[in-house]
Amino acid sequence: MVIEFEQAVREPKLRQKYVERVDLEGFAQYVKRVKYISNKSRAYSKELYETCLMCTICPFDLILCGTNYLKSKIYVFESSFDSELIQQESDFTSALVDHEGKHATIL
Repeated sequence: MVIEFEQAVREPKLRQKYVERVDLEGFAQYVKRVKYISNKSRAYSKELYETCLMCTICPFDLILCGTNYLKSKIYVFESSFDSELIQQESDFTSALVDHEGKHATIL
């Protein structure tokens, strides 16, 4: 079953499957994982998930050494599905692929 954006907006339990199915295009080679983070998660600071829609975490060794065998992780926060900035699937994929995907290559 293919999860559509509108389904993921309505049903939070489908969000991880949805973010995993988004085609990262040419950026996929730089990304280890895309993970959905609920606001209920205690693993991340409240400030981070309240102020960010998404973020890319780059391995420290990659920044220091320029090695490309380590890949970045992209975290998609709950606000990505509840934001006025993201109204439709094209907004979501642009933020994830065009913005965060580019971070994965730069960092």
